[in-house]
Amino acid sequence: MRLLLTGQRIALTAFFLTILTPRPAAALTYSIVDLGVMPGSSFSSSLGINHSAQITGSLYINGATPHAFVYNNGQVVDLGILPGGANSNGRKINSIGQVTGDASVNSGHTHAFLYTNGVMKDLGTLPGHVDSFGSSINNNGQVAGQSLPNSGDSHAFLYSNGAMQDLGTVAGGTSSTGLAINNSGKITGLGSVSTGDTHAILYSNGVMTDLGTLPGGVFSIGYAINAIGQIVGQSTTSTTFDVKPHGFLYSNGKMTDLNSLLSPADQQNWTVETGNSINSQGQIAAYALHNGVERAVLLTPSTSNAPVRFDFNQDGFADLLFQSQ
Repeated sequence: MRLLLTGQRIALTAFFLTILTPRPAAALTYSIVDLGVMPGSSFSSSLGINHSAQITGSLYINGATPHAFVYNNGQVVDLGILPGGANSNGRKINSIGQVTGDASVNSGHTHAFLYTNGVMKDLGTLPGHVDSFGSSINNNGQVAGQSLPNSGDSHAFLYSNGAMQDLGTVAGGTSSTGLAINNSGKITGLGSVSTGDTHAILYSNGVMTDLGTLPGGVFSIGYAINAIGQIVGQSTTSTTFDVKPHGFLYSNGKMTDLNSLLSPADQQNWTVETGNSINSQGQIAAYALHNGVERAVLLTPSTSNAPVRFDFNQDGFADLLFQSQ
């Protein structure tokens, strides 16, 4: 199975991540800054932001050809392309302004890149593969992503110290994809398992672990991992995809359905479908259905030893309660 997770799904996730910030209660407003477009184009997209509000994404040349860019203090820098290539896309940017993404090469295939100090470096592929995609970068310049052969299964990779490492698969699986990496080099994403299903994975200290699914599910995916190794993502809860997926938090070796922690009253109104990102304070950027309408939400845990309380949008509408360990 070829697990190619770029484009619309990542862009959708990035959209939610960039608009969610902690807020006090009611009168919150946002200002909009137009990042601009390239001459002859009317379209641009942003996919990654760091703590300094540097942004990466794609600007379209002549309306058709994407170039990776960095936006910094009102200035847009075109990161260019790899030698012999025609296009590039920025996916994520770390705290020191390094960018990863993907760019075409002279063979017509696509390779992951690392942009540092004005230079876009081709990260190549795993042996025998022809395409690769950089999905995430940590503050040490390590890149996580996926590498693909001409036909067959993708493998997650870790690029570190000038070399691309094949992270393999879980036992009995044939494919894997790295989607997020923390500063300790732990990676989450997804991979096939012995049943042929696809599950969220954790790569840590040389071992890839199957995180399983929520009860009854057959599919799960890890979208983000924080500094202490907590993972958020989504999982099905049935053997079909007709039922909406649920968001999960994986912590201390256990996957928990966020919805199972809602009060009975809140369960009538809210369904958390996906955890998109999690920071070192345990705050979760997510989206949920509220009375059938999809809403971007911020889940903020308590810092006390009392039961942990999540307040959707911090507006008092919905609380998540569970006892901290």
